[in-house]
Amino acid sequence: MAQPVLLAVDNDPDIITALQRDLTRRFATDYRIVTAKTPEAALAELDVDDQVAVALAGQWLNDTTGVDFLSACHHLYPAAKRVLLIIHGDYAGGTAAVRAISLGQLDQALNKPWGDPELELYPAVSDLLSQRRRATVAAGSQPEVARIVGPRWSARSHQLRDLLSRNNIVHGFYDVAKPDGRQLLKQAGITSGDRPIVLLFSGQVLVDPPNERLAEALGIQTKPARSCYDVAVVGGGPAGGRAAS
Repeated sequence: MAQPVLLAVDNDPDIITALQRDLTRRFATDYRIVTAKTPEAALAELDVDDQVAVALAGQWLNDTTGVDFLSACHHLYPAAKRVLLIIHGDYAGGTAAVRAISLGQLDQALNKPWGDPELELYPAVSDLLSQRRRATVAAGSQPEVARIVGPRWSARSHQLRDLLSRNNIVHGFYDVAKPDGRQLLKQAGITSGDRPIVLLFSGQVLVDPPNERLAEALGIQTKPARSCYDVAVVGGGPAGGRAAS
């Protein structure tokens, strides 16, 4: 199955370079990143069976506007989320964004350049991807990334299910005592189901994996991205707050 696409169009070379760099750094494990300076060049990069998950576009393109391009994207890829990129202080661009959002032509607007992507770009794109994932799951059109096979009342089975749910990972649970659960174990070559087994879409089989091992197998970052941070919170509750201050 082809990876879903993050599509970005902007006629500013610096913005396109930044989009390619930042989107690749965070999302390239699960999404194909396509960036271009014109809508025509961007769409030419797509295959017939590609699905666009999020489309981003600057408002002032050479022969059209970002709003018009994103509206056209919606006709081609109805499930795609749409983001308009506008320069801070651009009154006309901001007005167009507000109007388009009110008419349902956009999902969000972001200022460009965005500086540290951890502050605006990544949270915005991640939230839109989660919204799209929930919508497609509700429509029954997205395959399960992970299948958990185990005892229904096992505490560990519930912990794994909760972990995947909290991270918006599409998954299913199969009771090892039921025929479908036993069939999945048989297909994976597992003879015992006394511990939960995680079967990944990639073909990996994990026997009662620690949380960190499961996260790594799913491509989730488990270690800090930077070696130095301005604030570190230790523990939770009042004690953690005092330790961080």
